[in-house]
Amino acid sequence: MIFKRSTLAREIFEEVSFEQVKMINLTIEILKRNGVGKILDKQRIDYTKKDIDLLKIIVNFIFWIKENECPNFRTREETERLIFEIYLSKILNKKIIFFALFCPSYKKGVDLCGFNREIGETTKRGIENLDRLSLKADSLGIKNRCLAVYSDLVLENCDKMTSSPH
Repeated sequence: MIFKRSTLAREIFEEVSFEQVKMINLTIEILKRNGVGKILDKQRIDYTKKDIDLLKIIVNFIFWIKENECPNFRTREETERLIFEIYLSKILNKKIIFFALFCPSYKKGVDLCGFNREIGETTKRGIENLDRLSLKADSLGIKNRCLAVYSDLVLENCDKMTSSPH
């Protein structure tokens, strides 16, 4: 299927906003750099059905993530890396790893924090979101593995980690 670069996003995805077109174009550019689609000339690219299917999977996952995260959570560079990692996962049939760091600590008093074996509502929501991310990836055929890291050391030693001269 031959597409003009300028209309590719709108031809593959029927209804897209300006913001979504920018994300699709970014994905197209990253995939093009990695050999997806055959460039015919400055204006046209030839895609196989497999290429289009890959593009749709990646874009749908990126749209889903964007809808479910805090605004401006990722930089453009981080988004590019995420697109590339999803591409590698699909092409090489390997798992992509998603992880989250949880600090199940609690306040013991003025300037004192301590470890608590119980997890709070925020941590529970974080775990649920990590699970939703994994299920969405699975539904799109993206192999994945989720890691939840629990550490009380982050909060209790934050000042030491940020003030160290090393």
